[in-house]
Amino acid sequence: MQTFLSIPFINQNGLPAGPASAGHSGWLWFALAVFWVLALAWVFFTLKWFAGNWKKSESGALQTLRKRYASGEIGRKEYEKGMEALKGKKST
Repeated sequence: MQTFLSIPFINQNGLPAGPASAGHSGWLWFALAVFWVLALAWVFFTLKWFAGNWKKSESGALQTLRKRYASGEIGRKEYEKGMEALKGKKST
């Protein structure tokens, strides 16, 4: 006949078996929770950083065209003509 204390997952004190019943006073659960929160946050922010960098990347030609327009080296018509040429180049 099985007694109450021999049921699996119950220790000799009648408490559920686990880190708290093994003399760890529950600090192990807290440390484990902190670890997983930090690990998931690291994964989330790493993926978010990579996604942001992929969106921001643009071709060298487009970047040069924008810099030249911003510095006043080329005019609006030349800028628009360059943008059309680069957009047409991208779609093909």
